[in-house]
Amino acid sequence: MSESSKNQPITQNFVTVGLDTSVLEVVIKISRTQKKICYDQDSAQNEETPKNIKDFSSSCALVIANNRLVGLITERDIVKLSAQQLPIEKMIAAEVMTRDLITFSHKKLGNIIDLIDIFKKHHIRHLPILN
Repeated sequence: MSESSKNQPITQNFVTVGLDTSVLEVVIKISRTQKKICYDQDSAQNEETPKNIKDFSSSCALVIANNRLVGLITERDIVKLSAQQLPIEKMIAAEVMTRDLITFSHKKLGNIIDLIDIFKKHHIRHLPILN
């Protein structure tokens, strides 16, 4: 990943799962992508400073069927399921995913303000951008 691509708001690295993937497996896949910071404790000012930050993290999983995006599962969805004390180890992605997705066309990319407006209008935190 180039230095300039690290600062871009759009990622091209995704967690993808199938319709029949267990929700527990979705949790595991998402958690494996979370940023891990290794601290260098020998810094000059004796403070902990980040030494190595992983380039990729995700807070959602794209649900794919027949090479098409059919749903989305976010960390918030999983937290809500856990708060309801539902047995996520017995549930599958198709049962809990958001189906009516708001998406954006890659061809229309250009102005970040347009994207921000979509996030605000629909009260969403994830916006799949499709080719």
